Amino acid sequence: MRAHLLCLLAGVVIAIPGAAAQQYPLLDSVRTNVITAEISGDAAFDHIRALSPYHRPQGSDTLYIAAQYVERMARAFGLDSVALVMQPSKRLTWNPGTSDLWLVGADGAPVERIASSIQTRLHLADRSRPADVTAALVDVGDGSAAALEAASVAGKIVLARGGYADLARIMADAVQRRGAAGVIWYPDPYTPSRGF
Repeated sequence: MRAHLLCLLAGVVIAIPGAAAQQYPLLDSVRTNVITAEISGDAAFDHIRALSPYHRPQGSDTLYIAAQYVERMARAFGLDSVALVMQPSKRLTWNPGTSDLWLVGADGAPVERIASSIQTRLHLADRSRPADVTAALVDVGDGSAAALEAASVAGKIVLARGGYADLARIMADAVQRRGAAGVIWYPDPYTPSRGF
């Protein structure tokens, strides 16, 4: 019985056709092999690693550094008509310095660093002004007018969430209209995307 079972299994294994490699109907195998030889996930990761440390707001020094990198790589890839064209910016240049967000204790002593622009440049919102502020933190959810009113935000730092477009609205309502000391904003993954 065991011999018959082994023969039956061997027959089934032999009868299974070889698994075909993935085929690309629009390209023949020669072109597919040429493209496959040139594609590298490591190279793509290297470019991301080279560009991601630079936050690149309009007119900033770090935008220029990133543009120089792209120009240099385009030439390295064999493009000979590459030119970095400088255009005047309609906005003032904004080159952020370093910034840290600390949680402090009741005595004002630092307890924990929450964020640092040294670790991630995007921790600092574009066009932020220099400030050295210690104030109470109040969570206002989505930063609606009703939530800001209920929290009495004057002199406090507002913690708000939402889509990227919500940040300017929250900043205007909380800081400019109601006297909040600042805004800490974080993206809400459940807010429909509005440009980020």
